[in-house]
Amino acid sequence: MLEMVPQTPPVVRARDGMDAWSELSGHVQSWDMFSTGNLPASVFLEVDIRFANGDIVTVRSPFEPQDPVSAVRPPVIYNRVFNYEMRLGLLHQFMLAEAIPKDADEWRKTAFKFVRQNNWYMRAYLKCVWADYRAAHPDAPEDVELVLKARQHRNFRDRVRSAEEITPTVWPSARWLPARAEDPAFLPIEAYDPVDRVFVRLPAGEQP
Repeated sequence: MLEMVPQTPPVVRARDGMDAWSELSGHVQSWDMFSTGNLPASVFLEVDIRFANGDIVTVRSPFEPQDPVSAVRPPVIYNRVFNYEMRLGLLHQFMLAEAIPKDADEWRKTAFKFVRQNNWYMRAYLKCVWADYRAAHPDAPEDVELVLKARQHRNFRDRVRSAEEITPTVWPSARWLPARAEDPAFLPIEAYDPVDRVFVRLPAGEQP
């Protein structure tokens, strides 16, 4: 909201203070915060690096707290990456497991649309994860797939979560195969179908 007003020194200080609180507390600002109710879930990313021999290396977001009930972290140090990850997890702040069977076709369309709209951003993020891993493991094979996943922590407004509810639900979101030659007929990042639970290649170009 403060981005929409002239950036005078007091406004900049207020904006920076809000950014600091957002990262310190884990509260993400979105337009929904100005409406009634709260988001049904808080989401943090993880990436599975899956090798042809069956090995899997999981890279967790550094922003996910060890204790999801009560946690703080140093503010503003990685604010840009923090907000980038929040963008890629927006779908899973709303898409709950119990809602999918009630409106399966719409959730499938929504998931595909989300990956289509964020294809460039998802590939950039996965490229960074893969580059960091390759830098630390230069002998790693190139025939891998990277699966972007969302760790969904449910939020309950009227009660404290039980021990079982504290455990997040993990959703696949998208997949990238770095070694696969790009086909101009398809987007480089595949979408996960939350109904059939398979990855799907999305045709390039605008879709109705």
